[in-house]
Amino acid sequence: MKRALDNPEYEPPVRDPKAIRTTVMMLVAIMLVGGFLIVYKYKEKMVDDYEEVLKGRSAMSLGNVRKNFQTKGLDGEIYTFNILEKRVTLMAVISVNLPEQSQIIIDEMKLAAKHFAGQEELQLVCISSDLESKVSVAQLKELAKKVGIPENDKNWHVLTANEESFGGFIKDILKLGMISKTNKETKERELPDLLRIVDPSTNLRGEIDQFKFNYYHEIEQRTKQEIAEDPSLLEKEGVQKVLKRHQNAVQYNRDKMYKYINYIVENEDQDENFSKKNNSNRYNIPLIVFGGFILFIVFMGYRLKKSRS
Repeated sequence: MKRALDNPEYEPPVRDPKAIRTTVMMLVAIMLVGGFLIVYKYKEKMVDDYEEVLKGRSAMSLGNVRKNFQTKGLDGEIYTFNILEKRVTLMAVISVNLPEQSQIIIDEMKLAAKHFAGQEELQLVCISSDLESKVSVAQLKELAKKVGIPENDKNWHVLTANEESFGGFIKDILKLGMISKTNKETKERELPDLLRIVDPSTNLRGEIDQFKFNYYHEIEQRTKQEIAEDPSLLEKEGVQKVLKRHQNAVQYNRDKMYKYINYIVENEDQDENFSKKNNSNRYNIPLIVFGGFILFIVFMGYRLKKSRS
C-alpha cells in the first residue's frame, strides 16, 4: 500500500529562517513597546487620579443607591429615595431615643448647611432608626424642633418608615450601619454614627468608616485628658503627629467632608451625567493597549503558521 508521504505531490514545508527570525523579533519588539505603553498610561492615569484626590475627589467604592424605599416625611407626605437624584446629599441616621448622639450628628449637618448656604446643590436627609409604629411622626417633629432642624426647609428631610426591612435597606443600600447596634462595653443601644455623602448620580462617596462625629468627639476628649495627665506625650516624636490630629479630630474630618462636597459641587454637578473622568475605569487605556497587543500577537502567529505551511 502506497503511503501518502511517498506521493510526490506532497512536499515538506520550506522553512525560511530569516522570516521566522524577523517575526520573532517583531513580536519581542511589540511586547516591549506594549509593556512600556501600559506602564506609561497607568502611571499617567495614577498621576491624574492623585491630582484629583488632592483637589478633594473622594473615593467611590461603596456602591450606589439604585434600589428604592417608600418613607414618610414630617409633613405626612410620602417620599422615596429618588430625592437623592441630581443633588448632593448629606445623610445620617438619628433617633428620638438617643437624643444626645442625634444632636451631635445633626449639629454637624447644620454646620454643613451653613457652610454651603446659598448653594442649592446640598440637601440634608435624616433617617429615623425607629419604625413609625414605635416612634411617631409627631415625636420626630418634636425631636427636629428640639435639635434645631429648620421647619419647612426644602433642603432638609426627616424620614421614617414602618417596615421591618427598612433596617436592612439602611445598612446594605445606604451603607449607614446597623440601626440595632449596641455598645460592646455598656451593652446599650447606640446610633451607627455615620454621615454619608451621596453625589447627584446617587453614588455613595467616601470610605466605609468616614465621618463618625460622635467618635471624633470622644477621641478629642480622650486625647485632651491623656495630654493633661501626661504633657510629655506632646514631646515624643513617635506620637506627636497622631496626638495633634486627635486633638483636632472633629475639625480635621469636618474640613475633609466639606472638601469632598465642594469637589462634587464644583467639578461634577454641572452635568446631569456623572463625570466621565470619575466614572471611568482607571485601567481602560492600558486595557485597550493590552487588547491591541494580544490581537497583534494572534495575527502574527497566524502569519507565521501560514508561512510555514
